[in-house]
Amino acid sequence: MTTTARKKIPALFAATLLALMPNRLAHAQQNAGAMFAASDGKGHISLLWFPPPSQWPAGGWRLSDSTGQTLVPQISMGDTSALQSLSVEDADAIRKLPAVLAQPDTSAQRRNLISILGLRVFSEPTYARAMGLAWGLDNVAAGSHTYKVEGLDTSGKTTGLQLTSPPTDASAATPLPPAPTGVQAKVDESGVSLMWAAPTENRQLPIIAYAVERDSSGQSSAPV
Repeated sequence: MTTTARKKIPALFAATLLALMPNRLAHAQQNAGAMFAASDGKGHISLLWFPPPSQWPAGGWRLSDSTGQTLVPQISMGDTSALQSLSVEDADAIRKLPAVLAQPDTSAQRRNLISILGLRVFSEPTYARAMGLAWGLDNVAAGSHTYKVEGLDTSGKTTGLQLTSPPTDASAATPLPPAPTGVQAKVDESGVSLMWAAPTENRQLPIIAYAVERDSSGQSSAPV
């Protein structure tokens, strides 16, 4: 598979490109759903999950770890503080989603909606948080643990839906995937086109973004 991206790159400026992997997204959207975890090696754990398309819990999620400790009693879609980082249009749309997703629907329109939501969740951390599908844990003690989210109904009771992450150690940085191979650059009057072969798939921790560096200019601070 080849990924292509285009971006104008001024002299001595490091560009970053966001490249979603369709097969990784499909894996997360399969009937069982998926949950991912990554550690910075300094006590911070980043969690991201995606439910089965037909099982969006109306009351959000309860987060716990493999010791049985409840870390967050309820992570809700449309949390007020999380919505503040989004545009007015996105915030309004997310407020309306719970009623839409609660309806049983197997139409093509529903599948398209789920695909769009998945693309945004996997490409925009602030959107994922506002959707109630991401969380960060700080000052986590060393040691390997798994993390679990349980779907909740409107009364706050568990629905039986559970997603579990792979084991993750807060004291050991999650290794990055290998760099892509076969990188090519084509220049024309509108900018630079970059093409590369995607690395081997890691189903436990999918690739969400690529950081693109330019000789003598380092790397920009965040993906675009």
